[in-house]
Amino acid sequence: LVVVEAPPAGSMEGEARPRAPLPRRHPRGTATAMGALRRTPSSAETYLAVSCAVAVVAASAAPHGALLRGLRYGADVEGDVMSATAVPMWGNAGRGDLRIMKQLGVNMVSLRVTDTEIDRTNFLDTARMMELAVALELSFCDLGGSDCFTSTSEGYETMLRRGGMLTPAGKYHPALRYVSLLGPPKTVAANLTGDPKQFARQVVEALDAVSDAETRVGVKGPLVNITAAVPYAECSGCPELSGRPALGFMALLQASATNPKRLGYIAQTDTARTFSSRFTHSFATQATAAHLREYFLLPYMERFRGVPVFVAEFTPAQAGISELAKVLDLAVDSGLFLGASLSQYYMPAGAAEQDAPPALFGPGDHSLGTVNVSGSLLDVPCLAVSLDPGSGAPMPTVLASTFGGSALDGAALCGMNPWAVPLTQAGYAEVSEEGSFPHMKIFVRRVIEHLGAFISPSGGANYLYFTRKYASKGGNFFRLVSELRASPEWVMVDPNAACVADRAAEPMLVSNAISWMCKHANSFSCDEVPQECSGSIHKMGDYVFSRYYRELSGYINPLVSCYADGAAVFTTSPRFLRQTGSRQCVAGASGLAEVEAMQQDPADFLDGRGADAAGSVGTGGAGDGRTTSLPIDLDVGIDAADGLNYDKSADANEFLAISGAPHSQVWTAALFFTALTSLSA
Repeated sequence: LVVVEAPPAGSMEGEARPRAPLPRRHPRGTATAMGALRRTPSSAETYLAVSCAVAVVAASAAPHGALLRGLRYGADVEGDVMSATAVPMWGNAGRGDLRIMKQLGVNMVSLRVTDTEIDRTNFLDTARMMELAVALELSFCDLGGSDCFTSTSEGYETMLRRGGMLTPAGKYHPALRYVSLLGPPKTVAANLTGDPKQFARQVVEALDAVSDAETRVGVKGPLVNITAAVPYAECSGCPELSGRPALGFMALLQASATNPKRLGYIAQTDTARTFSSRFTHSFATQATAAHLREYFLLPYMERFRGVPVFVAEFTPAQAGISELAKVLDLAVDSGLFLGASLSQYYMPAGAAEQDAPPALFGPGDHSLGTVNVSGSLLDVPCLAVSLDPGSGAPMPTVLASTFGGSALDGAALCGMNPWAVPLTQAGYAEVSEEGSFPHMKIFVRRVIEHLGAFISPSGGANYLYFTRKYASKGGNFFRLVSELRASPEWVMVDPNAACVADRAAEPMLVSNAISWMCKHANSFSCDEVPQECSGSIHKMGDYVFSRYYRELSGYINPLVSCYADGAAVFTTSPRFLRQTGSRQCVAGASGLAEVEAMQQDPADFLDGRGADAAGSVGTGGAGDGRTTSLPIDLDVGIDAADGLNYDKSADANEFLAISGAPHSQVWTAALFFTALTSLSA
C-alpha cells in the first residue's frame, strides 16, 4: 500500500497532487513505498485503501495499466512533426500513428521541439482525444555553452503565444504533461561537458526561463510538469552519490535548483519553489531491471523521498522489450517510479546501419503520400512491423503485451484505411468488398457521427446487428444512410451538432473549402473572422463551416452539405467542444454546457459501449475502474479478435466475451466500486 499524504495548505497552482496513473500535473507528496505502516490510518488513508483494492482487481488483468507507458516519436524527422501539415502521419485519415500508439497501450508520447512558430493545436487535440499525454523536449540550449536562460525564455514565450500550447482561458492544453528542459535524453548525454556543474547550471537557467516565460505570458494553473533527463552514468565530479548511475547528477540538480547562487547564478524566479512543486527526475538507459533496482532505485528511494522519477528513454538491448516489462514491474512496487518510455516508434530505411536504437516499425511497401514538415518535403510510407531483438516476435505485439494494449494486424498496416475512405457509395463499396466486419463498424460509426448523432446507451446490440446487415458485399450506401436518418430508436441525434473542420483533414483541403464557402456566404463575411479564430486553419474552418451550414435550408443532408471532400464533419457537441477554440469559433457553441462536467459523453457510445458495459460511467476504459480528465475517442479501434482494440459493446455478455474477464471479477470490481462510492458520499 502506497500512502500519499496531502500537500501543505497554500501550495501553489500546479503542485502537490496525489500520485495518479500518469499524473495530470505534478504528483508531489511524501510516499511510504517500503516497509509496513506503523501508525493508525486516517480516514483519507482508509479511502485510499479501498481505492487500492479496486486497483488490485484491475491490476490482476493488466499489472502495468496504472503506470507511465511512453513512446518517443518523430526522432526520425528533422522538422517538427507536431505541425498541422504532418497530419497524414499521425491523423486518423492518414497513417494513424497516434491511433496505433493508443491501441498498443501507450499513454504518453514524447517529441522534440524544433520550431517555435508552428501551431500545435491540432496535434494536441488529437492526442487528447486518443487519451495520450504529451511530453515536449525543448532544444533551446547550446549544450556546453552559456546563457541558457535567454534562449529558453525567448523560445518558450514564443511557443506559449503562438504554438497552441494554451487554451483560450490561458491554461496549458489538457494533453500536455511534461516539458523536458534540455532536449532528447540521448542528445543531452552525448553533449555533456566534463564539468557536471555546467550541466546543472544550464538546467537551472532553463528551469528559471520556463517559469519566467509563463509569468510574462500570464499562464494560469495548473502548470505543466518539468523534467530534465540525465544520463545513466556515474558522475565523478558530483559532490554526492558520484559512484551511483544518474543519482549524482540528480542530487546536483536538486541542490543547484534549491540554491542557484552556489553556481554563481542569480535566478529571476523562485527556482527552489518551482523545483519542489513541479520537477520530476528522469534518465535514459538500456540497463537491465536488476541493475536498475540494485544500483539506482533502492538508493533513490532513500535519498529522493517525495520526488517522482521515470525512464525518459529506454533502449532495448539484446533482451528486447521483455526487459521493459521487468522495468515496469519495478514501478508497480514503487511509490515514486512512474514508468518508462520506449526509445523509438519508427526507423527509416538505412538507419539500422547507423546503430540507431530498434524501433517498432520500419517503412512498408508503398508510400501514402508526402508532407511538408518545417519546410522539408517528406515521404510518408505505410508501416512494416519490426522484430523484437530478444524474442524474435513482432515488436508491436510484445509492446502491446507489456503495456496492456492489443496486438496489431501487421498485414493491415499497408491495407485499406477505414478512417480514410470517403463517406460515399464508392467508399462504402471499398469497405464492403474487403469483407471486414470490424472495418465496416468503423465506417458505420463515422456515418452516424457525421449525421450529428450517437448510439444510445442501450443501442450496442442494435448497432452490431445493423453493421452486420450492411457488411455483406453488394449493399447500398443510400439505403444505409436513409435507414439511419429515419432515426431508429438506438440512434440519438444531438440538437447542438454543428458543421466544423475535420481535424483529420490536411490544412490545404480545409483552406480550399474555406475559400469556396467564403465566396458563397450570404449571412457573414470572412473578412470579419475574429482574431481568436484566424490563427489556425482548423479554427477558421470551424467559424466558416458552422455559419455556412446554418445558411442552408430545405432538405439538408450533412453528408453532402457538410463534407467538402473530407474537410468538414457534422459532429456532436461533446466532440467539437473538446477541440481547442471551438467554443469561441463554432456558431452557437458559446452557451453550451462544459463537456468536462458531463457525466457521460454521448460520443462514448459511438462504438456501442455505454453505461451498460462493464466499465463505470465516465471512466477511462471498460471495466478498469479508472477515471481520467482526458476524453475518450472510441474511434480508435475495433474488435480485439481482429488485432485492434477499444471497441466494447454495450451488451455486457459481448464485453465479457471480448475481454475474457470472468463474471466473478466483474462483480468483485462492482462491489468495490459500490463501497468506494459510499465512502465518497
